[in-house]
Amino acid sequence: MKATKNILMRGPLAYKHAPKTALGFFAVAAGLGTYMKAGLEFGFAFEYDHTLHAHSHLAFQGWVYLILFYLTTSTFLTQSSRNAKRVQLQYSLTVVVLVGIGWAFLYEGYGVISITLSTLFQVLNWLYAYTILSTRQQHTSQHSLASLALYSSVGVGLFSTLFPFAIGAVAAKGMAGSELYQSLIYTFLHLQYNGWFLLAALSVVLLHYEQFLSKKLRKALHTALVVYIAGLLPSIALSLMNMTFADYVMPAALLAAGTLLYLLAPIKRIVVEISWRSLKPVAMWLAATVLFAFASRVLLQSASVVPELADKFLANRYFIIAFIHLCTIGILSSLLIFLLNDGFQSAVKVRVGIAMLLVGFLASELVMILEGSMVSIPATVVVFVTTLMPIGVLVLLTSKRKLEVSS
Repeated sequence: MKATKNILMRGPLAYKHAPKTALGFFAVAAGLGTYMKAGLEFGFAFEYDHTLHAHSHLAFQGWVYLILFYLTTSTFLTQSSRNAKRVQLQYSLTVVVLVGIGWAFLYEGYGVISITLSTLFQVLNWLYAYTILSTRQQHTSQHSLASLALYSSVGVGLFSTLFPFAIGAVAAKGMAGSELYQSLIYTFLHLQYNGWFLLAALSVVLLHYEQFLSKKLRKALHTALVVYIAGLLPSIALSLMNMTFADYVMPAALLAAGTLLYLLAPIKRIVVEISWRSLKPVAMWLAATVLFAFASRVLLQSASVVPELADKFLANRYFIIAFIHLCTIGILSSLLIFLLNDGFQSAVKVRVGIAMLLVGFLASELVMILEGSMVSIPATVVVFVTTLMPIGVLVLLTSKRKLEVSS
């Protein structure tokens, strides 16, 4: 596989500050994560639930959703069919709503303001899906893999938006904390970060690199993508293997494990065909992290079909958080920054920032695994490790290079 520069279509839709705005949300979300960890380790008083909700919403919606909005609309919509005023207004409204969501969750947790703003965000999310599905596309004929990933991401994303309403309805009936409540949350998270977020990011990657793939690899990736999409719904069962009804979803879990393990072969082919020497150091670090994290996710999820392992890992708070970070930081965030990489990779600050982010991610994963295994770690070490990621993102934000995918 030949290396090439990322290509993002320029024009009126190329929002000047969109990447840095999204990274700003990432920095705040990471900072809140550090604040929570410090509070737990040093014992100072704070509203844990409020902070957790703000942290997760800003990470998912402020960072991942916002940068995917920018990348997909800027890449796939033709210049002639881009309604710049409408789409940019939609983008600007989304940013305003997300600022409100972050403040509201910190102020009141789940309350009237946060629920109202979250509902408004869902309306904007549906409008984004309408924009992608109804507006004239470019590249769809030449890049079938990218189109399959894009349209699948929108479909999964629309389906996932039903779950917050179901979660709210179950909680309103006094069933918060029940298996039904937990199952809905796990299903929603899975469809979001393993479904629509990852598929949307892959659509942009495939658009840029599909033409440089060998025919054999392209065919293998097409099959792998179809298998992955088909396995998304059965894969929900893998998150439910410690529930009392696990025996009933075991067939779906076994099917999902099979589809995931099938993906290891194309991953190996990608590793072999990538021209690693042609990649600049930062791009190589990010690509290696994405592939390693995805392979780890495949193995960990597949292992959950073993009842003893499911009972041990799915009931352990530290392991659950480590797995969520594996998906959202190790796979998604590394992949998204890889897409933005050409806009700033020659800056020393950016190399330092990305290095701190990746080292912080790997170190925090190790810390959570050790803590989940009942290994005592000094509080200062735990908090120090968690500060590396927000500092790394802040270093990226201070870079004078434009944070955009350049042609």
